[in-house]
Amino acid sequence: MDMAIDMIWINRFNNYCNVASLTLLSFDYILTVHHEIEYIWESKWNLVKILFLLTRYLPFIDCVVVFIHQFTPDLTGEQCAVAYQYSAWMFVIGITIAELLLTIRAWAVWEKDRRLTIMLAIFFASFCVVEWVMMGLFLKPLEHVAALQRPWIVCGTLHINQLLSGCWVVLMVYDAAIFSLIAVQAWRTFRSWGDVPLTRIIYHDGIIYFAYLFCEIANQLSRRSRTSSDW
Repeated sequence: MDMAIDMIWINRFNNYCNVASLTLLSFDYILTVHHEIEYIWESKWNLVKILFLLTRYLPFIDCVVVFIHQFTPDLTGEQCAVAYQYSAWMFVIGITIAELLLTIRAWAVWEKDRRLTIMLAIFFASFCVVEWVMMGLFLKPLEHVAALQRPWIVCGTLHINQLLSGCWVVLMVYDAAIFSLIAVQAWRTFRSWGDVPLTRIIYHDGIIYFAYLFCEIANQLSRRSRTSSDW
């Protein structure tokens, strides 16, 4: 009985987080879409534009699949597994694209330094390999069952392991390294040029973004540690 109550609580907690995430995502989109139209949609097509648009719109597709997984009452165990694995791999793909975009930004801030180019390429490739392998190992032992404690739980996941938290740790380490690169270059630039509008946009806003991102990853780790179990 206690196990069933815990499962219902965790499922409700995850549902609330998912709904809140979609709300914040939509709110952010409404606030910034006019800048996107002006500066992105009307610009020439290049790699950065493609990466940005993928990062911008893939989360909306992810939310649809997550909501199907969490709220559709008639899913079978196999359908639960497909939806869960799709969401997991789309998460990894989205993270990979976003981190590539942030890595390109750090590379540009360092004026495309040749040695840094090689280091970042190796670092990013290593990050991708570790992240993708860990996600594959995390998904492999999972079992999915349908309609646990209906209507409170639609899909249940059994034998959850700690490798998902490992994915967040790897992401935190990578972002900390990229953040450090931008912070060091920001300090050098401010010492040479002072606080001018362009440097404020490039460095100040970027550092604040990384700080928020770092806090979000830490929050995810805390959330995973509170809701971790064998099911």
